[in-house]
Amino acid sequence: LVARQAAGASGDLRGSAQSLYGKGRALLSSGQHSAAVVAFRRALTFDPTFDEARTELALALGLCGRNAEALEVYAEARRRSGRWSARAQFNYARALHGAGKIESARKAVEPLRSSEPGNPHIRALAAQLDLQRGEFARGWAMFDPRPGRNLPVLPQGASPWRGENLPGKTLLVRDELRLSDGVQLARLLAAIPKEGGHIVVETHKDLR
Repeated sequence: LVARQAAGASGDLRGSAQSLYGKGRALLSSGQHSAAVVAFRRALTFDPTFDEARTELALALGLCGRNAEALEVYAEARRRSGRWSARAQFNYARALHGAGKIESARKAVEPLRSSEPGNPHIRALAAQLDLQRGEFARGWAMFDPRPGRNLPVLPQGASPWRGENLPGKTLLVRDELRLSDGVQLARLLAAIPKEGGHIVVETHKDLR
């Protein structure tokens, strides 16, 4: 009887943890990141061995901008679990990137380049890291296919820029991203080697 009651209590705890985990995932999907942190932490109080809840907690912390805390939780998850999902590995790389640990983030995302070469989120993060490390040719190559995106129609007679110098040429830079992304990427324009060329930027009207 005692053993049966203990098993029942254990099942109740796991059920509560699963329920809170599901709630946390739903909160993440709706953008309620702080509330998701609370849900995942509560799930772990019911089941401290719940590895998926721990990595999702780290993700939620990262989305709240609490990257240092996120990295601590990822470190604990790594100690407890020998294997991670590609999702957890990618989010770990994102947290490293958010904390400014560019080289560590590159090392974390590198295995995903070959294991999931068509994943647009992995490609985008890998490309950002390459560009930040000055590996421009590799970074632009990762951005080039842009899976799932409609490529803009180029002006007549134009061809895509491949990073070459621009003597006597005009480079048209089109901002296809959100307003906040456009503000961030505008900083990279100064790094484009003009050397006698011209740069024309087509962007949101609010940034002009």
